[in-house]
Amino acid sequence: MDQGQASTALTPLQTIGILIALIPGLAPLLYAGHVLGVGDFMFIGFIFVTFWMGVQHAAPQEFAPALLGCFAGLAQGFALKVVPAEYGTAGVVIGGLSLALTLYLLIRKQMPLLFNQAFALTLAVAASFSFDAAADYVASGIALGLCGAYAGGLVLLGKVMAARKASRLAAGSAA
Repeated sequence: MDQGQASTALTPLQTIGILIALIPGLAPLLYAGHVLGVGDFMFIGFIFVTFWMGVQHAAPQEFAPALLGCFAGLAQGFALKVVPAEYGTAGVVIGGLSLALTLYLLIRKQMPLLFNQAFALTLAVAASFSFDAAADYVASGIALGLCGAYAGGLVLLGKVMAARKASRLAAGSAA
């Protein structure tokens, strides 16, 4: 760890403070998932939240690609798990061809709004052994949309509040 990293590292007490602050922030989201009947599938939405807020640093221009990439990864997982279970050999061919096409587009960096790192991350979960043909991909999609709306709304609200505070400060220093 270099000097710059050491000086910006959070102390254990600061980390505990952040965790305590997160609880009331996440409670409404978890409650909404429970009310909508998708509480068991919120983890797929947390993949989006973790990716967009943690990896992409909640960059507004990365919101749509991250969210749509997660939806595309979930859809590809569906094609790999449910379609073969429903349609047998034809489903395996369809799932395999769709996977080949989406990986081709991902590697070539074509259609990056859909096929990006968020796609790959979500696909890894949606096609894993923890998802089977009986998994509720619709509920997972609802949970993903709920988490996307919630995280996007929180960031937008934060930006609006910061802009208002900045304008008040600017008005106060101009006086």
